[in-house]
Amino acid sequence: MVDPRALQRYIGMPYDAEKFDCADLAVLLQLELFGKHIALPSERARRTAQAATIRRYRTELAFQVPPEQIRDGDVVIMQAAAPHIGTLFHINGAWRVLHNSRSLGSVWLHRLGDLPGIGLFIEGFYRWN
Repeated sequence: MVDPRALQRYIGMPYDAEKFDCADLAVLLQLELFGKHIALPSERARRTAQAATIRRYRTELAFQVPPEQIRDGDVVIMQAAAPHIGTLFHINGAWRVLHNSRSLGSVWLHRLGDLPGIGLFIEGFYRWN
C-alpha cells in the first residue's frame, strides 16, 4: 500500500500534451512508486492518442482484472471525449484515481465513484504485466 502523502507531490503537476499526458503520469507512477519500468511504444500519437495507446497495446502491456481484485498501482481506463488512463490507490477506505487531465489542466486525485460527475466513464481495470 502506498502512503497517501507520497501522492501529494504529483497533484497539480501541469498537463502537457507533448511531454506529460495521462499515460506519462501512469508510467511515472509505476516507476517511482512501484519500481516497475513500463515502456510505451515510441510511435504513439501524443496529442490525440493518450490512453488509446494503452488500449491498443493493452494485451502486451497489461491484463484486465475484475473490480473486486483491483489493488494499488492498477490502472483504470476511462472514456470521455477521448480515452483516458489513471492509477488506482486505496485511501481512507475508498478507491481513488490519480490522473493527469487534459480538460482540468493538471494532475488530480478523484474518488473512483466521482468520475462520472466529471465526464469520465470506466471502461475497465488493468494490471501491468
